[in-house]
Amino acid sequence: MFGGPPAATTWLRLEYHYDAEHQEHDVRMASSTDGTNWTWGGSWSLPVKGKLRIGLVSFGGTGATGSFDYVRTYGLVSQ
Repeated sequence: MFGGPPAATTWLRLEYHYDAEHQEHDVRMASSTDGTNWTWGGSWSLPVKGKLRIGLVSFGGTGATGSFDYVRTYGLVSQ
C-alpha cells in the first residue's frame, strides 16, 4: 500500500472510483517528492455506508512529527 520513498516534503494523492457492480468505494493512493512525478501504491475497496471522509495522520515512530500544509479536493464534471 506504500507509495514512493518519503522526503522532507511529500505530496499525497488519492484517486476515487465508485464501483457500481460491487457497490464499493475504490480509493488508490500515490505519493510524490516533487509534486510532478507520482508513484502509485495500493488501493482500498470499502463498502458504501454513506459519503467518504478524509482523515490525515502521520505515522513515523516515537518523536516523529508531521505537518500538513493544505488539503485540496476536486471532482471531475460528467458531460
